[in-house]
Amino acid sequence: MKKYFKYIVAVILVLISVFMAKASTGCNLGNQIFPNATGGVNATGYPTYYNTSPITIRWWDGDTNCGILDSKIQKRSNNQDKCEVIGNNWGVVYLYENANNNCTTPPMNLPLDDYNWAIILVVGIIGGFVISRKGMLV
Repeated sequence: MKKYFKYIVAVILVLISVFMAKASTGCNLGNQIFPNATGGVNATGYPTYYNTSPITIRWWDGDTNCGILDSKIQKRSNNQDKCEVIGNNWGVVYLYENANNNCTTPPMNLPLDDYNWAIILVVGIIGGFVISRKGMLV
């Protein structure tokens, strides 16, 4: 098992990055995308979405309203890929990235590069201590 540990870790890291990069889906009704899927389908087999927390579509770069720019969204397949927002009408399933939604609070920057020397020093000291405790340090 030890022999394959590094390969297992590499596969897990790749899978995490693939799943994190996955685009979200939402039901587009005109100028809004409804992102909260119910997990079910309606009588005709199309996915259903809750009528809550719609994301507004912005139509030009200078638009300061909260939402996603129209150039950052796309149909999942074609106009036949329908969906239903509960309590509203039919729409089309669209793909979008949460990172493109300017309504969300941007992540806070953490300038770790400024402290690389301290991180390397601490890791080196801990590593030296561990090696010396095992009697491997000459």
